[in-house]
This record gives sequence, structure tokens and C-alpha cells, in this order.
Amino acid sequence: MARHDTSEEAGAAIEVVAQLDLVFLSDSFPPDDVQGFITRSRQTKKGKDAVYIVVKGREQDQLDALLQVFAQGADGCLFEPYSVDNLTALIDAANGTRSVALD
Repeated sequence: MARHDTSEEAGAAIEVVAQLDLVFLSDSFPPDDVQGFITRSRQTKKGKDAVYIVVKGREQDQLDALLQVFAQGADGCLFEPYSVDNLTALIDAANGTRSVALD
């Protein structure tokens, strides 16, 4: 798959994120790109308070995957198979973590 990301496209995406409370990021992007995107997004007024979730496939070692996602600056990780209950629990946990960090 060819990548067509440019600095302008990343900047436009960050402007959109600056208006959101919850951001899902695909793990198909390189880890450094995910980390850079989250870092730059958190530098915006609204982006600093947003919850960032990385969506991953089935992982053999979820702990290692979670450690990588947290190292990238994300607030959580959603693994396959997806369910409403898993998503709700993840968002609640991420919001709780963020609110504790923001207090």
C-alpha cells in the first residue's frame, strides 16, 4: 500500500482532531507516525484533552501491544474482536485515566 501522507495532510488531520473528544488511530500506521501525530495533536487546545485509542487486530501478546501503544502516547487500545461492551469499558477507563491526570 502506498503512503501519500504529507506534512500538509497531517496538519489538516490535526486541525480536525482539535475538534474531537475521541480519536481512533489504526495500527497500520508506523509507530513513530502514531506517536508524532498524538504528540502534535495534544499540543492543540482541544486535542490535549482528547482520548486517543489505537485499533489493533488480534494480538498474541496484548501486554506488549499495550505497552507499545502507551509509549506512543495513546490512552488505550482496542483489540479484535470488537464489541460494544469492550469499547464502552475502554472509553470509560481512558476517560477516567485522563480525568485523574487532568485534575
